[in-house]
Amino acid sequence: MYELGYHSKAEDLFMGLDPNDEGVQFYRSLNALFANDSELAGKGFFNILKDKDHRFYTQTLWYCAMNDLLTDKKRQARILLRELANGNSEFVVKANELLIDLN
Repeated sequence: MYELGYHSKAEDLFMGLDPNDEGVQFYRSLNALFANDSELAGKGFFNILKDKDHRFYTQTLWYCAMNDLLTDKKRQARILLRELANGNSEFVVKANELLIDLN
């Protein structure tokens, strides 16, 4: 359902899965972002970012920054984007470009 874009149905299915599973945590939060539920997405992303060893930590930095920008939290987005820009992930270039655009 998630991949097909049926976000409401996907959320129902995510609720029945193990909430401690890192994949469930990430994709449920991402699903909420795509469903324009910024509050649920933000809560999920925030919980993931508490654990730097989380399997989806780096990806969550990016999507949490996107959620912050959508909800006009530019200051918070910049903090996340700086962390990405100073790393060595696939998001370095995009984070740097976005930081330039935000200034």
